[in-house]
Amino acid sequence: MKPHKLLIFALLAVAAVGCGQPKQNGNTLTTASYLSKPLTSERLEMNYTILLPENYEVETEDWFEDFIVFYIKDGEKTVGGIYVGNHPSAMADKFTSNLQDSIEYKLYDETKSVIMSKKTKWKIYFNGVSYFAETIMKNPHSAHWSKYIHLWTEQNDTETIQSFIALFSTFQPAEPAHRND
Repeated sequence: MKPHKLLIFALLAVAAVGCGQPKQNGNTLTTASYLSKPLTSERLEMNYTILLPENYEVETEDWFEDFIVFYIKDGEKTVGGIYVGNHPSAMADKFTSNLQDSIEYKLYDETKSVIMSKKTKWKIYFNGVSYFAETIMKNPHSAHWSKYIHLWTEQNDTETIQSFIALFSTFQPAEPAHRND
């Protein structure tokens, strides 16, 4: 995607996230303070970025032999994640909420989005307390071990789920560093 089109797309995604200013346990996602956050692993030669609220952090687990997991955190709470590797597994059918233990998720809704210029289908689940959304897609920028991308989030309401789906649409490979040889 050309840089100017990517910028327009990112701005539209941020605007979509800001509409209605969804709330999550007192935290408001707004358009005022978003930053491009790096998602990298030198060992696995991974280099992605995602647009996230300024106060969010990304915790990387890359000690696995052939995959990597990026956890998106709001303070101490994990609010989403991104798996890149060859063997993703849908989590919702075996996932118990970290908001309410032992409550099973049931399919609530489905939606679509575009990530890395590819359409993907999201499944949204509800367990009576919280919502969980996930998608698994082929990685259009695959290295030999990273054929799939699995993105997920757990939230208290569907507005925030939709906001995170919009945020995940900004997940992309980082621009390669320009060398001056």
